[in-house]
Amino acid sequence: MRTINLLAAALSALYLFSCAGPTSESSLGDTTLLESGVKYIYLTQGSGAPVEAFKEITTNINLIIEEDTVWSTYGGEKFEFIAKKTSLIQGFDEVIMFAREGDRILAVIPPELGYGARGSGENIPPNSTLKFDIDFLKVSAPRRFASDTLLQAWKLSGFSGLIGTYESIKDDTITFKLDDGEWYSTSVLLAENKAFDDIIKLWDYKLEQDFLLGGYYYKARAYDSLDMIPKAIVTLEEGLAKDTTDNTVIQNYLENLKNR
Repeated sequence: MRTINLLAAALSALYLFSCAGPTSESSLGDTTLLESGVKYIYLTQGSGAPVEAFKEITTNINLIIEEDTVWSTYGGEKFEFIAKKTSLIQGFDEVIMFAREGDRILAVIPPELGYGARGSGENIPPNSTLKFDIDFLKVSAPRRFASDTLLQAWKLSGFSGLIGTYESIKDDTITFKLDDGEWYSTSVLLAENKAFDDIIKLWDYKLEQDFLLGGYYYKARAYDSLDMIPKAIVTLEEGLAKDTTDNTVIQNYLENLKNR
């Protein structure tokens, strides 16, 4: 009940503040208006590490549109991201930089800094003002991206150097960021270097250890880039046969390949 009352009070404060109509950075109590038009207010203030570029952030979030909560992580899986690296909406990217571990803020983001005229899915209509209730649970020092290290190893020693380097760092989760996203990033970096054969070998190696549907996608893209369409089709069909979810993006890509 206390959280609900805090949110209600904060929303009221932000509404009254917006009616005052300031046009430059200013404050009213704990409420701040940024020059971009984003407003935020502290629900609680912590004393932990500040949010800075490339730090890893763990949060709970309520997304409120008008008076309805349309998405929430409270009571479920936390929302984790890397400040200034994870692709997020502009207003969210901006306001998080004013927080630190232990803070809980309510931010109001105008449509032009959110999803704009396009909206997003069924829950976020076009031209929606977004209210984010963000609890900053943990702010961690940045780790090195494994993909960057693996790319450098590849440039020096080819694919064998890449795999050898991975084997040497795969247990060092304190120094390196080693989640699945780093495998995808490695694929993208290799693709930028036109190393499509090595992307195929990369995913042959990884998919022997773990199932990642995205791995089949990136492997198929590499085959596609090499004009090996039948192998791209077989790769996607193999991945989809092992996956129980409805992945529209990959299914559409498969249909595109079959229609060429």
